[in-house]
Parts: sequence; structure tokens; C-alpha cells
Amino acid sequence: MERDMLSVRQIMVMTVTALLAPMTALLPGLAASTAGSGGWLTVLGALPLLLIALWTAKYTQSVRRGWLCAINVLYLIWIPLLLASFLYLSRVRLAAVYGETLGAAFAAGLILPAVWMALKKVSAFARAAEIFYLLLAVVLAAVLLMAVFKVEWRNLAVFGEELAEVPRGSAAVAGIILNVYPITVLKNKAAQQAGDGKRAVGWTVALATALSLTVAMITGSLGPTLAAKVSSPLLIMVQGLGVKGAFQRTEALVAAIWVVSDLLMAGVLLHAWRELANEIRPGNWCKWGVVSAAASALVVMWFLMRDDAVIQYIYSAVLPVSGLTLGLIIPVFLCLATKTLKEDL
Repeated sequence: MERDMLSVRQIMVMTVTALLAPMTALLPGLAASTAGSGGWLTVLGALPLLLIALWTAKYTQSVRRGWLCAINVLYLIWIPLLLASFLYLSRVRLAAVYGETLGAAFAAGLILPAVWMALKKVSAFARAAEIFYLLLAVVLAAVLLMAVFKVEWRNLAVFGEELAEVPRGSAAVAGIILNVYPITVLKNKAAQQAGDGKRAVGWTVALATALSLTVAMITGSLGPTLAAKVSSPLLIMVQGLGVKGAFQRTEALVAAIWVVSDLLMAGVLLHAWRELANEIRPGNWCKWGVVSAAASALVVMWFLMRDDAVIQYIYSAVLPVSGLTLGLIIPVFLCLATKTLKEDL
């Protein structure tokens, strides 16, 4: 029987590809609202915090069973809520192009293939993610290249007051990204290879660079004021982009392709849920528990995320704080506790 194993590279590919859609929706507005024209610097400023979180992932699986169980339960509760918030972003993006009814239907429909993938081997899911990564990377590179010609470079000029806000913005950006920290549990299925640490760092730097460039292009094209207000800044930026005589309506193409990232995010979060549950109590229930986790996410997305003020508060305040707590503060505490207790790492 084929072993269900991953490599660190595959974990990073899954994570980076899954983050692309939600981060290109959330980070431009968050960065512009905190640091204005200097918003693109906040993503680069978040890199040290991301690298610290990456370092903690090496040790958080070595804590005593009691700590592990308590933290895993917390992550198991958080993953469906996080998935609901990301599904809502997909719903908004698709609704902007295809209408509210189709947008909601498509976003809800993502749950079915995501559950199906979560019930299969994670190694097969990772191989599919490697293919999708190439598609999304090419599309993003093409969009950024075309967007260069729309940028008003004065929108990226950083002044003293805005520069002073970059650290606060960087913490918020890091918090948004680190909400997916539970994905690090998939390290349990990773075979150890020489150079894994360098590969993980390289992918993290590449992610921060790509997101920083994306935020810069969006802020430069729309201006910080508009970038902070619109719900789908990437789609607004790509309106009118295209190659004369080849294709137009680029926003429809991007919205459709970005669904792949949404699907991967749903799938990798559900695989992480399954592995976290397996650490608490191994058994077949872990596999089928992803169905209840996905259903919970769908219910939250469909019925609870209706008030615009509440939604705005979730994305601007709750997610940054939860990400810093679950993806940085708790892992650092666990690392310190592990070292203090002199456990075998």
C-alpha cells in the first residue's frame, strides 16, 4: 500500500497556493487602512513574524500530551470558523462578477469537492496543489506585469506619518496570514529531508514578496483610499487589463481561476482538521469528522455572516488578533514550555 506521506516543499506549495485568494482580498485594504501609501511595506514588515512562527512549527509537536490536546481542540474549533470567513470572501469575489445568486451558489458548492479531497489521501491532494500552483503563479505574474502600466507611482510614496504606522500594519498583516498556522500539523506526514528548513524559509520569503508586490500594484493603481474601501480590490485593479485582440474582461478570468485557490484553502484546512483530530484520538471518526467541520463552516458562512458591520469587524480586528494568538503567541509559549521542561525535541 502506498504511504500517505508529504514533503516540506509540498506543504509549503499547498499553503502558499491556498493563501493567494484570501490574502489578495484582505491584505490590500488592511494595509492601506493602517499605513496608507506605505501599505505595501507592511507585508515585508510582517516577514520576521512569519519566520518566527515558521521556526516554532519545528517544536510545537513535541509538547506534552495535555498541552497538545488542549491546543488541538482550540484549533479544531477555529478551523470551521476560519473556513467560513474565507468562503465568504470567495462568495463576494464571485458575486462581483457573476451576480449574488451565482456567487453564493459557487462559494457554497466549493464545500463538496473540498470534503471529497479531505476524505482522500493528503499526498494526492498535495500533488494536485503542485499543478494548480503553476497555473496561479503564471496568472498572478501576468496580472502584476500588466498592472505596472496602470500604477501611479505617487500612490506608493511613503511619508513620515505613514512610515510610523508600518509596524502596526505589519503585525496586523502577519496576524491575518498566521490564521492558517494549524496547517503546520501536516508536518506529521512529512518525511525529513536535508535542507527542509531552508526550503520553508525560501517559500515564506517568496510568499511575502509576491503579496507585497500585489499590494503595491493594487495601491498604486487604485490609490490607498479606494484600496481600503473596496471588497475585491484585485478585481477592481484588473478591470480593463488585457491584451488587445487576445482577451478582455480579465476580472472574470481572474475570479474564475482564483476559485482554485479557494478550493485548495478549504481542502488543506479540512486535511489539517483531520490530522489534528487524529492526534487527540486516532480512529475512523477523524476522517468523517471533516464532514461536520465543513457543514459547520457552511452554516456560519450562510446564516451568520450577514451584517456588514460584523463582517468588517471580523476581517479588520478579529482575524489579525486571532492569527497572532493562535499562530504566534501560543506556539512561542509552547516552544518556551518545551525547552523549560527539557523535553526531547
